[in-house]
Amino acid sequence: WRVAVRTDADALGRFWTQKPEPGFHDLFGLVKIGRARIEGDLLPLMRNLRFIKETMALPRLERVS
Repeated sequence: WRVAVRTDADALGRFWTQKPEPGFHDLFGLVKIGRARIEGDLLPLMRNLRFIKETMALPRLERVS
């Protein structure tokens, strides 16, 4: 691996809520409040930041029945 985002299941659950509370709204918000860490080479993360952030937020979308 080149870069890793490490966090716990509780933080991800709160991140994936429809309207996350402050600190759980963004990848860097999780890092800032100490609930996640980014390890490795930051260059691939920064080059693909929009894709990674939007992919991580996909579970927030409501299911349409």
